[in-house]
Amino acid sequence: MEFIPGSHLEGIKVHNNVSHKSEIRDALAVSADSSRAVKITRSIGDVSFHHCRTLHFTNGNVADTPRPEPYSCNFLLSSLGLRAKTTGFS
Repeated sequence: MEFIPGSHLEGIKVHNNVSHKSEIRDALAVSADSSRAVKITRSIGDVSFHHCRTLHFTNGNVADTPRPEPYSCNFLLSSLGLRAKTTGFS
């Protein structure tokens, strides 16, 4: 997985639907300078905690088996207190 450091400080990017080019349902993409990306090696069972506006991506899956479905948990601060939203993508 690759991350673009500091991208969370650059505001919300325009997202484009690229589902037609991906095996990921509802896949989105933004224009970004990938030369700024930092590659993080992860193993099965690892998790990633990052700001929701940090640009992150992976290259296409070239394995014979599909990737596991991702799971997302978002924590939001509001005037009513902390709330959590979880999303399974299956």
